[in-house]
Amino acid sequence: MLRLSALKIRNDDIDLKKVVKDWPHLAGLKVPARKSVDVEVLIGSCDMAPQEILEIRKDPLNERAPRGLRTAFGWCIAGPISPSTVTTQLQCNSLSLPLSADQDLADAINRFLLIETYEARSGAKAPIGKEELRAINILNDTTKFVGDRYESGLLWKSDEPNLPDNSGSVLNRFFKLERRLVADKNLGQRYSTAINEYINLGHARKLSDEESAIRPAGRTWFLPHHPVINPKKPEKCRPVFDASAYYKGTSLNSALLKGPDLLTNLIGVLLRFRHHPVALSADIVKMFHQAAEDGGADADDVTQQVIDHFYVDNWLTSFPSSEEAIHYAERVTNVLRRGGFELAQWG
Repeated sequence: MLRLSALKIRNDDIDLKKVVKDWPHLAGLKVPARKSVDVEVLIGSCDMAPQEILEIRKDPLNERAPRGLRTAFGWCIAGPISPSTVTTQLQCNSLSLPLSADQDLADAINRFLLIETYEARSGAKAPIGKEELRAINILNDTTKFVGDRYESGLLWKSDEPNLPDNSGSVLNRFFKLERRLVADKNLGQRYSTAINEYINLGHARKLSDEESAIRPAGRTWFLPHHPVINPKKPEKCRPVFDASAYYKGTSLNSALLKGPDLLTNLIGVLLRFRHHPVALSADIVKMFHQAAEDGGADADDVTQQVIDHFYVDNWLTSFPSSEEAIHYAERVTNVLRRGGFELAQWG
C-alpha cells in the first residue's frame, strides 16, 4: 500500500441534480445533492469489480454530452457537464459555384459531386424541367426509321433559332485545313480514309446541287471539321465536327437543348453485370432506345436489356448459364441489327 500526504485533485462544488435536469438522457438518475468532499481513497486497477460499469446513459445525438455510469457504488456522471460547452446543433457544409467564364471547371465539379453522392441519391429521378420536356417532345415527334437507319430532329431551343449565315467563315477554315493536309501527305491520306469510311457506312453523303441550294433562313449552319490524333493510337485519325465554333456571337451548340439524361446509372450496370456467373459484353457504334422498342416479338426482353444493361454504347450483362447468354446474345443482336446497330467487340 502506498500512502501520500496529499492529493492535488479539483474539489469543485457541483450541483449534480441540476446536471441531471439539464440533460434529458440523464433524467431519473439518483444522484446526491450539491456536495463537496475531500477525496480520501483511490481504488487501483488491480481490483476491477468496484469499477465495473453496469449501465450507461448517453445522448445518442451528441458524443460530447455527459454520461451516466452506474457502478457498484451507484450512479456517477462523467464528461462535460455544462450545456454551454457542448453543442447539439447539426452542421451542413455546402459549396456554391457562381456563374463564371470557366464553365468547364464548374461542370467538372458538378460531375464529381454527383459521382460522390450516388449512394445517397438511390436512383431518384430529378424533376423534368421545361427544356427537358421540350427535348423529349421533339424526340418523340421527329424520330423515325428511314431506309435502314433512325433519324431524329435537332433539339432546337426555340422554334425560330435565327442562325446567321456562317458559310464564309467555315469555308475559310476549310481552305486552311486543306493547305495543312496537302503539306502533310500522311495526315491527308489518313483523314481522307476516315471521311470515306463515313461515306461507305452511310453516315455521310455528298449533296446534290438541288439539295445544297436548300438553305432555310435561320436554320442553316455549316460545321467546320478538323482531324484529331489520339496519342495512344497515333496511327488512327478521327474527324471532329466543331459544333461549338462561334460566329457572330452564336454557335450550333448554343442554339440546341442539352436534352434529357437517358444514361443508365453506371453503378447499377456494374452491379447487375456481376449478378450471374456468365458475363457477356459488347459494343455498338450508336444506339437509341427506339431501336429496341421496335424489336417486334422480342421487344420487351430486349428493351429491358437496353434500359438496364447498356451504358452509352457498352452492353454489360450476365446470365445464370451459357445457354441463356447465347440465347439473349442472338435476340439482342437481331433486334439492334434491324435498327442499323451492329454489335462488336464481344467479350
